[in-house]
Amino acid sequence: MDDSVAGYYGFLQTPKGKGFELIGSAVVDSKYFGEGQGIAVRKGDADLRERLNKALAVILDNGTYQEVQRKYFIFNIY
Repeated sequence: MDDSVAGYYGFLQTPKGKGFELIGSAVVDSKYFGEGQGIAVRKGDADLRERLNKALAVILDNGTYQEVQRKYFIFNIY
């Protein structure tokens, strides 16, 4: 069990990952992992947090996220 991005690109797509594969469904139980995704920002840096939130909302709304998703990932990273 691993983070899908790190496990896929950091292990499965390397020589050490030969013979292994990504299987099963994503484990997303909020009881263990909380709700949603996160980006760490400095404690008290509300301006940066708000700018990140607005930028994410824009790329989700205008299709940029989906475009990047299709180009670089075989699974949904959001």
